[in-house]
Amino acid sequence: MDTEHLFDAEIARLRAANVAVSGTLTGELFNFLVDRWPDTSGASSDDIAREVFEHEIDDATVCIYVRRLRKELADFYATQPPGEGGARIALPQETCALRLEDVEEGRARPGSYRANRPSTLIAAGVALAVLALVALLA
Repeated sequence: MDTEHLFDAEIARLRAANVAVSGTLTGELFNFLVDRWPDTSGASSDDIAREVFEHEIDDATVCIYVRRLRKELADFYATQPPGEGGARIALPQETCALRLEDVEEGRARPGSYRANRPSTLIAAGVALAVLALVALLA
């Protein structure tokens, strides 16, 4: 299944469930981030203020609406199963960009923040194996 199809299907499911209702500022933020997908760099507070709010506002106000959207997504997935292929939409803390995650297979889809950083468990496992090997040879 291609990533774009899964993303579009999950966005349609979120909209049908009235997550981030259009016409609200949270809904406008959601639409803005959907339109930017699959850009993984994330939107800046200035981009959001200019494009979503259409005037100058402070970073704190932008952060409030980003948190509200993050909460709406979390509330939806707390009560609903993941979509087709285990797909779910995430808005990670470290960036302001929507991500498509595949929870059934336990991995992030390409373009997801989890796919772009090394796993600490793997690094810890390798370090432990090296330490055990040094202990055996000593």
